[in-house]
Formats: sequence, structure tokens, C-alpha cells
Amino acid sequence: AVVPIIGFAVAGDSVGRLLTFVGVATAAVSLTVATRWLRPSQADWGSEGRPLLKYGLPRVPGDFALGAMLALPSLAVAQISSVGEAGNIAFGNTMLALAGTAVAPFSAILLPQSSRLIASGRITELRRSVNLTVRVFVFLALLGLAVVEIWMPFVVRIYLGAEFLPGVPQLRLLALCVLPYVIYCSLRSVVDAAYKEAVNARNTYFAVAFMLVGIGLAWRFGGGTTAVVAVAAASHILLGILTLLTVRRLFDGSRPATRDIVDTVAGDEASRQMRVLSVIPGLPEGSCMIFARRQSAGVAAHGAVVMDFHV
Repeated sequence: AVVPIIGFAVAGDSVGRLLTFVGVATAAVSLTVATRWLRPSQADWGSEGRPLLKYGLPRVPGDFALGAMLALPSLAVAQISSVGEAGNIAFGNTMLALAGTAVAPFSAILLPQSSRLIASGRITELRRSVNLTVRVFVFLALLGLAVVEIWMPFVVRIYLGAEFLPGVPQLRLLALCVLPYVIYCSLRSVVDAAYKEAVNARNTYFAVAFMLVGIGLAWRFGGGTTAVVAVAAASHILLGILTLLTVRRLFDGSRPATRDIVDTVAGDEASRQMRVLSVIPGLPEGSCMIFARRQSAGVAAHGAVVMDFHV
């Protein structure tokens, strides 16, 4: 948090010096923390380091692809229209990134919680938790979207200046990305907990490819800033839909995906535990057969691998 502030103080009017200082200083802080506190032993590296790298490295390109989704619209507008309009789009993408940052702490909590519930076969309990999380974030995203759409001219005038007001229509269109982006950011941890494969990265690749094709068509047929922003909004909506479909596949007990996931995550540990299939004649939501769901949770709390099957 302090590095960018110091960067403005030492860079003066040079954007190049500012970016160089922030990049070098941030890398130095990260390396210092890594070498000071993260010193795994040889045993830790063998038992935990390699599996974590095998799990994490395939997801790194997906994070770059997500960054590309935020950067490509402003880069394309700079080429198609003007640098000034590109600055407007970059400002909109900054607001979008802030929305994702607000969700990030909750997503971080969902990762270990989801892993624990999946490993114990408590898919129904995970579904209830995810449904509640999504409803809360969708409500907050819609509330924020309504405020932004109404007060966008005021925000632009205060933050950027009156000369940037012509870009308000494009910013309002770009604000439509907030809802699908929040859905992706809130559910990506659930997907990462359920699949060893980098499924989130794959979904992001599809969205980036869609954005590149759309921007290319807009460029080819003379589309302006509005066309590029519309493509960006459609790409984020696509990413949100793919994320929801992935989570839905996880929760669909009629397909083999859930069984494969539980067997993969639980592994040898599950083979040494009692396995319980609880067939419940009722819906997994609400208060229907709540006593049966509580019995399943109680059995799971004592170490059994429990899977609820709702009829």
C-alpha cells in the first residue's frame, strides 16, 4: 500500500519512473517476505511444495488471461479511437477491478471451506453455503450497479473532470460487467477447490478468445469505442455464465462429476473411512427434511464421508 504513494513522491512527472519504481519495489517486498518467512525444509518441499506447484502453475496463465480481459478494451480503444477515450475505459476497468477486490477476501475463505466440505462428501452443505454467498454478492453487485449507473456523471466530474463527461455512456455500458465479474470472483475458489485441473483458466481462455474475436470484428468493420465496450461486457458475461455452469455441474449429483471429484480429493484417506450415502426424500434447500440433513452433518462431523442424495 505504501509503495505506490512513495512512487508518486519520487517519480515526479515521469510515468516511466513511476511504473519502474512500483514494479521493482513490489518485487523487492515480495522477495523479502518470501526469503524471510517462507523457508520450507527439504521434507516440506517434497511433501507439499511439488504438489502445490503442480496444482498452482497451470492456473497462472489464467490469471494473466483475466488481466488481459481488463486491459484489452482500453488498448483496443487507444488504437481504434483515441488515447483520451482509452483513458475513460481504463478508468471503468479500474472500478471493475475494485469490485473484484471487494469480493476477494470472501473468496479466499470459501477455498478451504469448499475443500473441506468436498473432501468429506458434504456437497449439499456446500451448495447451501454457495447459494447464500452468491445471493448476497448478486444483491450487493446490483445495488452498486444501480448507484453507479445513476451517479456516473457525478463520479466522472469529481474524479476525472468535466471534460471526460462525453465518455459516460461507454462507462455505463462497461459497468454491466460488474455483476458477472463479481460472480466469477466469488465462485472461482469453489471451482479451484473442486477440480485439480485449471478449469477457471480454461473458462477465462474462452472469454478472452471471444473478446479478441469481437474486438477484431469491431476493428474490421469500423466499430468505435461503444462496439469495443459492448464486446468487453459480453465477454465478462460469458465468463460469468461459464463459471455458473461449472459450479452447477459440481452440484449436479446425477452426473459422475461430483463422484469423481469426491473420490479424487478424498483419495486414500477416504478409503480408510466409513462411507455413508444418505437418501433424503426432499429438496436440499429450505427447511424440507432439515432433521435428516442435520443427521448427515452430524455423522460427517464424526469423520465419515457422507454424500446426500436428494430425491
